Amino acid sequence: MNRKSVENPKFLEFEKMFPPFLRDMETGLCIPQIAEGWEWCFDPTQSYVLEKVDGENTKIVVSNGVYEVFARNQKTKGYVKVELGNPSYKYLMQGVANFIASRKKTLKDGVYFGEVLGENIQNNPYNLTSHLWYDFRPFKGGVEAYKDYPKTSNFEDWKEWVLSLQSLLNPEVEAEGVIFLNKEDGRMAKLRKDMFDLSYDKRTIAYAKAKKKNVSK
Repeated sequence: MNRKSVENPKFLEFEKMFPPFLRDMETGLCIPQIAEGWEWCFDPTQSYVLEKVDGENTKIVVSNGVYEVFARNQKTKGYVKVELGNPSYKYLMQGVANFIASRKKTLKDGVYFGEVLGENIQNNPYNLTSHLWYDFRPFKGGVEAYKDYPKTSNFEDWKEWVLSLQSLLNPEVEAEGVIFLNKEDGRMAKLRKDMFDLSYDKRTIAYAKAKKKNVSK
């Protein structure tokens, strides 16, 4: 998938999220050039800037008041339905159950995307003591939004801010990066620290093996 194939992906199953800046294909690092059509990321009237949390991507579908839970399959990038009692998803289901129990009202019928975080998820980088599903929308019960981000599209300002970013869930822990969420149509983009500085790279992609130096589009 490339940028041009993503036209109006309202919560597009999270197959791919691009950074708003173009990237050098050899190093994977962002360069000081905004990708065409992604200027909205830097407009506070059009986007939320959320913490990019490190958990288990989980979808909740509500129909006639009945909840169904779907876990993201990292190989296919799609979702698989989680059956009650499946031990492989024990902590994921605990997170969803705790979220539902914390609400005074049930969710309206619809599809909701979020992330399960907790003490047995992804080595618990936030030092949490329980499991909880966090809605990607920055409302009550959702992933928190930053307010002190640069109100500009200047590359160096964003680089400095992202590299110094602390988690909103646990201010003593470094944040992985941010997600830009379009307020109108749900489009999403991301900026991680390792997109500015390879010393933060935790992924297995070997950019050093790239044979051509180019810019992703």
